[in-house]
Amino acid sequence: MPSSAVRTSTMALLEVEDLSIDYPRGRVVDGLSFTLEAGGCLGLVGESGSGKSQSALALLGLLPEQARVQGSLRFQGQDLLALPEASRRRLRGSAIGMVFQDPMSSLNPYLRIGSQLTEMLVVHRGLGQGSAEAEALRMLEAVRIGDARRRLRQCPHEFSGGMRQRVMIAMMLLLKPALLIADEPTTALDVTVQAEVLRLLADLRREFGLALLMISHDLGVIAEVADQVLVLYGGRMMERGPVPQVLGQARHPYTRGLIACRPRLDSPLGRPLSAIPGSVVSARDARTGCVFAPRCELARALCQRQRPVWTSVDGGAGLACHAAAGWPENGDG
Repeated sequence: MPSSAVRTSTMALLEVEDLSIDYPRGRVVDGLSFTLEAGGCLGLVGESGSGKSQSALALLGLLPEQARVQGSLRFQGQDLLALPEASRRRLRGSAIGMVFQDPMSSLNPYLRIGSQLTEMLVVHRGLGQGSAEAEALRMLEAVRIGDARRRLRQCPHEFSGGMRQRVMIAMMLLLKPALLIADEPTTALDVTVQAEVLRLLADLRREFGLALLMISHDLGVIAEVADQVLVLYGGRMMERGPVPQVLGQARHPYTRGLIACRPRLDSPLGRPLSAIPGSVVSARDARTGCVFAPRCELARALCQRQRPVWTSVDGGAGLACHAAAGWPENGDG
C-alpha cells in the first residue's frame, strides 16, 4: 500500500496511514496515507464524492455509527482510533479545529456572535466572562473584522457570507488548535472575498504556526495556500506531492484532467470548457482495477483488472497509475 511512501524520519504532527472507511453499502475511502508537519498545509482535492470530507470527519471522530474506520490515525503521537470518546471530544476544537463549508448553518442564528465565541472559552478553558469577551474581541480583530466590539453584539444574519466565514475561523482559533481543517471554506464566496479569506488563512498560519488541511475541488485555491497536494478519486489516492510538482508537472491522467478543466482567461471566446468524459464513479462501487479506468483515455485492459500500486517519483511525489509508471512488461492485455 502507499503507506511506505509517507514515512518520515521525524514524527509529523499528523500521520494518516492506510485509512479506509466502510459503510454497509461499501467502501468510501480506500488506502489513504499522508503526513502533515506542524505549520504545513496539505490540500485534498478531487471531485465531489471522492472521500475528502469523509476523511476529515474520520480524523475528528464525527462519522456516523455505521461507519467502520480502519488504518492508523496519529495526531501528536496519539492513536486517535484508540482514544476513548471523551478524549477525542477534548481534542476537537482544543487541538483540532474545523471550518465547515457553510458558515451560516454552523452558527446559531438565535445567539449573538459574542455569546457563541465566549461560550467556547468559558467551557473549554475555564475563563471568566470578562476575560472570554476580551479574548473574543482580540480574535475578531485578528481575522480582520472591522468595528469588532459592535459586531460581538450582532447576530449571524447581520454578517455577510465572508464575514461569517471569518467568524468561524476566529471561533476555531480561540482554543489555539495545532491543526485547522478547512472544508471548502471559500465555495460560497465571491472571488474577491475568497481571495481575502485565503490571504487571511496564509497570514494566520504564519502568526499562529498552525497546520492547515485544506479540502477543495478548486485547484486554484490549493495552488495559492498549500505546500503539498493529494489528489483523490473514488476514495483512492491518485497522485501526491509538492504543489509545484503535482500541479505544474502532473503525471496522473486524472490530475491532468482536473487541470485541463480549469477555465482560462486567455481561452478564445466561445470555446467550450474542457471536461473529463464520463460520470464520477461512486466510491462504493467495488473495483478490482484502477477506479479511474472507465474515464481514462489511456486505460488498457490491465487497468480494468489490476489495481495500480503506489509508486514514488522524484521530488517526494508519488502516484498510482500503470501508464505513468511505464506499463509493466506483461501489462498490455
